[in-house]
Amino acid sequence: MSIDFQSRQGVIGRRSVEPGGKLKVAVEEVQAGDGEPLKRQLESFLHAIRLESRPIVSGEDGVAALELAHRVLSAMEMSLYQQR
Repeated sequence: MSIDFQSRQGVIGRRSVEPGGKLKVAVEEVQAGDGEPLKRQLESFLHAIRLESRPIVSGEDGVAALELAHRVLSAMEMSLYQQR
């Protein structure tokens, strides 16, 4: 995954194994909208409360994002520690 926050563009690469053991990589380019992301999430959350529906970004999504961020930070700290 590669994200450019300034241009609001990203690239997602997904690996899979085809029958016979051949590795396949699918690349998907994504473009974010013009709105401010946190504001859009909060608006979606309030909309979901009003309509009693599921928000675009769920609580489970938020927990998964935080867990990933913590794993990335831990890996960075380990890498810095090993370079000393």
